[in-house]
Amino acid sequence: MIDVISEPIPVQIVLVNGWIFQKMAAKLAEFLPKYGFSTRIGRNPSHDVAINHWMECLDYRSGEYPHISLYITHIDYWSKLYVLRRFMRKASLGICMSSMMVDELSEAGIDRRKLCFILAGHDAELSPRRIRIGLATRLYSDGRKRESILVDLARAMSLEDFEFSITGSGWEKVIPELEAAGAKVDYLDVSLNMDESRRNYYEQIKSLDYYLYTGLDEGSMGIFDAMAAGIPCILTPQGFHLDVPYAMSHTFLDSSELRSIFSEISRPRRNRVDAVSSMTWEKFAANHARVWRAMLASPGCDFSALLPPTAPDGIGLIKRDRRVRLLCNGNPEGDSWREIFYRIYRAHTGNNIFDTPAANVLRSIKRVIFRRRLQ
Repeated sequence: MIDVISEPIPVQIVLVNGWIFQKMAAKLAEFLPKYGFSTRIGRNPSHDVAINHWMECLDYRSGEYPHISLYITHIDYWSKLYVLRRFMRKASLGICMSSMMVDELSEAGIDRRKLCFILAGHDAELSPRRIRIGLATRLYSDGRKRESILVDLARAMSLEDFEFSITGSGWEKVIPELEAAGAKVDYLDVSLNMDESRRNYYEQIKSLDYYLYTGLDEGSMGIFDAMAAGIPCILTPQGFHLDVPYAMSHTFLDSSELRSIFSEISRPRRNRVDAVSSMTWEKFAANHARVWRAMLASPGCDFSALLPPTAPDGIGLIKRDRRVRLLCNGNPEGDSWREIFYRIYRAHTGNNIFDTPAANVLRSIKRVIFRRRLQ
């Protein structure tokens, strides 16, 4: 937890262009006050703030500012890298979008101690849809379909990640057990309206994530429809299930084995949801606050080691592939000589060539010529 001091630290967020940078700047302005920072967003830096933070690192302008922070991404041409190297001589801190960018910039000669990375956030507006399990069978009083396995499953684990799409009849006693375990149930009782059930059956099959059959009575005809729709099946290894190639994506005989399968298919989904649950825009702002406080308190500290890893022990992460490069990977034809000239001019002067007096005069002349042509 970041200690919030009574006197807010003023920050100028320099934003020249919009799109995603505009959203990031707005989220910083929204959440940073909670961590002891007062923020303004503008096109130009300010001399009366503690920190000037450029949302686009290549928009940096020369000047004597107390602390300079640059947000770094898309260094896809060598001319951009050339500009950034020069800018980072004056900047106190470079905040990258990824650890890979930190690695490549340090390999390209930028002081690693000045670099860190902060993952972007998300709006936390989405929640995962449930895993949809389909069953298509009638139940009988003698329990021949072994629906008791589903009851045992519901009493042994939470089913809040699952939705059951059931076509058949006789499920009235099983459904409450599934719902009590947190599952959602969509039930088409074929005994009530056979024609309507037949019309909806194929649409339901296409919406499934898995098709399930619990019986040991030689097989379920529904597997043919499920497989035709490309749906993986969770089946008992018996009957004609054994004669259909690729029919059984998962097999089980009892409730404990079925519970293991349900845990297995829900675990990767739950891991994905949990992995980004804390990666909110507030966390994005909180991490900025952390590195900025360190910058103010200890200029020259090693920012690369300041923030905790995104995954303890690297769980769930893929190692960097050295064949992939972020730096200077753009189409060489896209780095036109005009762009190269503009960037080198900015690298050495710290100014945008379009903001020079000569450029302003040329724009004024163009406007006069254009107006005369309209007359």
